[in-house]
Amino acid sequence: YTETETRDEKTFINLGVIKNSLKRNKEDIDQIFQQLQNLFDSNAITKESIVNILKKYLPNFDHIETGKGLDSKM
Repeated sequence: YTETETRDEKTFINLGVIKNSLKRNKEDIDQIFQQLQNLFDSNAITKESIVNILKKYLPNFDHIETGKGLDSKM
């Protein structure tokens, strides 16, 4: 969540809900999935290409590449 979003941490015991998040229409969501599907169907899939697609649709998404996977972090 960000400073501009309103959190609701009381409705559910183990889940927070963002109340004033941007609501996407079905066409936008279909477009996101279609772009990801096209990427996964190609031979040019990279982590960077996935991140670039997500950045278009998630306004505050900021991936920081560390070169480490989950296994190397543990």
